[in-house]
Amino acid sequence: MSSESLAVPTAIAAAAVDEQHHRAVVLEAFGVPPTVRVVPTPSPAPGQVLVRVRAAAVLSYQAAVLSGARGNPLSLPTVPGCGAVGEVAATCSTDAACGLKVGDLVFVDPSLRRRDDATGRVVNLSGHYHQDVAAAARDASWRDGSWAEMMLVPVENAIPVPAETAAATALSPAKLTLIGLYGVPYGGWQAAGLRAGQTVVVAYASGRFGRGAVSLALAMGAGRVVAVGRRMTTLQPALDTLGLSVADRARVVPCVVEGGNAAAVTAALSSAAGPGGVDVFLDLSPQGATQEASALFSAAVAVLKPRGSLVLMGGIRAPVSLPYQPIMMKDLVVRGQFMCTREAVHEVVELVASGRLPLDNGWEVQEFGLDAFAEAVEFAGTAPSSVTAVLVPN
Repeated sequence: MSSESLAVPTAIAAAAVDEQHHRAVVLEAFGVPPTVRVVPTPSPAPGQVLVRVRAAAVLSYQAAVLSGARGNPLSLPTVPGCGAVGEVAATCSTDAACGLKVGDLVFVDPSLRRRDDATGRVVNLSGHYHQDVAAAARDASWRDGSWAEMMLVPVENAIPVPAETAAATALSPAKLTLIGLYGVPYGGWQAAGLRAGQTVVVAYASGRFGRGAVSLALAMGAGRVVAVGRRMTTLQPALDTLGLSVADRARVVPCVVEGGNAAAVTAALSSAAGPGGVDVFLDLSPQGATQEASALFSAAVAVLKPRGSLVLMGGIRAPVSLPYQPIMMKDLVVRGQFMCTREAVHEVVELVASGRLPLDNGWEVQEFGLDAFAEAVEFAGTAPSSVTAVLVPN
């Protein structure tokens, strides 16, 4: 969607939308409230599909993204929204290799990767994080997110959701947006090569991504999952609402760590993990956990087994320290992981289809219409981690 296409008078928003136009939330500048606008509906070119958005995720920190306080780089104007579920509305008539047809139910992966980059590295998140702002400004087709009735996406980012999966599990499009929430921690477990029977740590486990990481680790066969929190008053309710079976509950060990004392954090983690130590430590620290991050990572290095893995996926923005010598002597792997691979999203869909990852357990979805996006943002910022906000544009 070009910047010219966004320059439509706001007054049109109340008018009926024809087949050539659709409604979208548009962010013109940081700190300026977005507005619902009527914009031209694009036609897909080869390698693109047009998706009719049925449900779009609203993140808990969405307000900070829109205000610019979070520091996410964005090429403006843009349509916010990170991930969606919808139906294919149109494909390119000359694209014989598309593989999708009109009406197919799809999850829209917001992670954009260069097609000529063999590493598969994520360079932009549509409508959320334009790591390559210049590229997003040059090619406006891909910068817009999912808070719209229609969305143009690369064909490889439209992940088919088998119709029988949605029917058999009675999952609404709003519930299926949780695929995106699970995709992030799945990328961490995939990067570490999580294997059945291993002992893993999720820090921190009381947030939405942390809860997802706990559920995924269990679904992938982890033997013990140490769920880290800073307060038991928030950690235990987050775990209690996961809807775990009795057997799975026995594999989850809550662990409260407080402050920046590395020795105390190490002792707490060691007690929770047991004498065998930890195979994988998945860090999902929020942006506000910067002060205790160095102590947490020192403790992670201390409890990891030789050749264990520390995967960094959190929101820490400030420099942190890591203990050099024990990392070297224990042959540890320390790696960052931004989002997940394209294959990971497919694998999460397969876990849902198999029933090993039930999206109807442990999550409540609150739906909002497109015009109520501001209410959705406010709700998402204060809702418990077991509740997610979703826009339903159509």
